[in-house]
Amino acid sequence: MAYRGHYSSGRSSYSGGGFVNHRTGAYVSAARAHQHVGQSFGGFTKTRSSSSGNFYMKGSSSNRK
Repeated sequence: MAYRGHYSSGRSSYSGGGFVNHRTGAYVSAARAHQHVGQSFGGFTKTRSSSSGNFYMKGSSSNRK
């Protein structure tokens, strides 16, 4: 079978652009997936949990009222 730019693991599927998180069912866009920790995108900042090591998007304080 030819490689078509699709990767799948137990945690997520990745197909060149964004991917679907199988745990939450949420779609993660390519722009958001390729951010570095501390970068902001759409009012959220990419952060890494110190306890689990997982990455997540935290609402920027400047976006809250």
